[in-house]
Amino acid sequence: MPLSAGDTLSPFLQMGGSFNPLPVALRKPNGSPVKRATWPTDKFRRYFVTHNYLSTTTNTTSTIYLRTLLIHLRMQRSKSSLRVHLTIQAQYAAKPTYTRAVTTSLQVEHEMPSAGVLRGLEIWGGVLGALLSCYALLQWRGVLRRGGPQAALLPLLAGSTADAMYFAVWLSTLHALAVEAGSFGLTLPPSAAEERIIRAFVYSAIALKGIKVIWVNWRQCRCDIFFLDWSEYNPPIKDEQFSEDNMWKTRILAREWSAMQARRRVSPGITITLALINLHLFSPWLESLPSPGYVWSAGCICWWASYSAALLASWVRDRLVPAEAVSRICEGVGLSLLVFEEEYYAHYVHGRNNGSPDVKSMSGPLQACRVACAPQLRVVYKQLSTPGLGALTEGDTRQALLSRFLAAFFERALDGLSWVASERTVLERLLDVEIAVREAGNTSALLYGPDDSTPSYLAVTWWGQEWTLATLDAMVFGCVLLAAGDWLLAALTTLIVWQAMKHSRKWFGDRNLKQNIGIETMI
Repeated sequence: MPLSAGDTLSPFLQMGGSFNPLPVALRKPNGSPVKRATWPTDKFRRYFVTHNYLSTTTNTTSTIYLRTLLIHLRMQRSKSSLRVHLTIQAQYAAKPTYTRAVTTSLQVEHEMPSAGVLRGLEIWGGVLGALLSCYALLQWRGVLRRGGPQAALLPLLAGSTADAMYFAVWLSTLHALAVEAGSFGLTLPPSAAEERIIRAFVYSAIALKGIKVIWVNWRQCRCDIFFLDWSEYNPPIKDEQFSEDNMWKTRILAREWSAMQARRRVSPGITITLALINLHLFSPWLESLPSPGYVWSAGCICWWASYSAALLASWVRDRLVPAEAVSRICEGVGLSLLVFEEEYYAHYVHGRNNGSPDVKSMSGPLQACRVACAPQLRVVYKQLSTPGLGALTEGDTRQALLSRFLAAFFERALDGLSWVASERTVLERLLDVEIAVREAGNTSALLYGPDDSTPSYLAVTWWGQEWTLATLDAMVFGCVLLAAGDWLLAALTTLIVWQAMKHSRKWFGDRNLKQNIGIETMI
């Protein structure tokens, strides 16, 4: 609305049928407040918007105008009520001589009380941080005992810290939202500091989780993979050499391994679809939330509810149809699979099917088990796998020689190399770590779980890293939702990230498979 010289402004508060004027703090064009003795603000009820005055020193007429009317609201909680403190400040400025138009702005600021997010972070962050840090150290101890690098501590701690930060800020925000919704009948947004803390925790968590995911993929794409051909180790015809005609068995197993290395327990596409449905159903409630942090926490509820439903359906499916395709192929083609996850730790799938009585000794839980290798086995393996040494006999390739050596290990054909079967404890199966001390010296241990329907080799594929990848999907979805406030954009970004990771993981996995067994599986 255009204003002219002499117009006035009178802020008031209507209570019932009466109008109560509000005091206004005045500031001169130079920024200094008006002195109470000269211009008492508690007695003014009307304030000019523009005003012309004659300077006694320069004998010129100047114009001052109301540049900003600042209304500051400060909320304060009491035991049973909510108090609002209102302050108004009028900031005046001198109109430039080169223009006839001036702009007056109305600025409203609010200072919200603490919603308890920081206090919740102190509690949840301390508890989850301590527990997950101890779990990371326990994992690191297991990695070192398996022959892994000491640098694995960094990604393990990064992943545990990311989980602690993400779930601590989520639980704290949910608690604050529940308290706000049930205290005064209305939902107040968190303070500005709490909003910044929520964003900082969410963005930091996804950055740390990225370190863990990169390390997991790098480790899985550098595993030593062997297909043990029992017909070559103990051929039916004496002095029969390895023939290209036997490569069809290796190709079948290699293609199945390539197809499953980036397979998930729960497809993110299903989770994204269910999450969008839940977000659409709860959209009226989400749109009424006054804070992006509260919208993010409610969106995470929809995401994890969708993921839990999809995970339950996947668990039921796996119980009805166990994921044993590799085991069946190994048994059908007569090949055994051996994958080294760490220096002294491997996963084995027994596939000998020549009707020998020795087959029964590797049946049951031992048919797909873990191998805690003795150091001597790994030393001999490295000696045979070194490219300059060549084969021990004429006509043998290095891969064939290693295959015979590893097959001989399971046949106890080498002096000083033996193995014992050891059952994994309940805590080891629950935490997926090796805690108990096994046989020392030159004795290797085959580790199994009683009635364990989950094949051991899945631990070196995406199927065995479901928690890490599922939390990454949730963090990507929540991060985009918090930054942009758009559900469809968050879902699309999560889908793109998943597909990019999937194709890159499969490409590097196929490349590693070709380097180990010399079979081209990439299309």
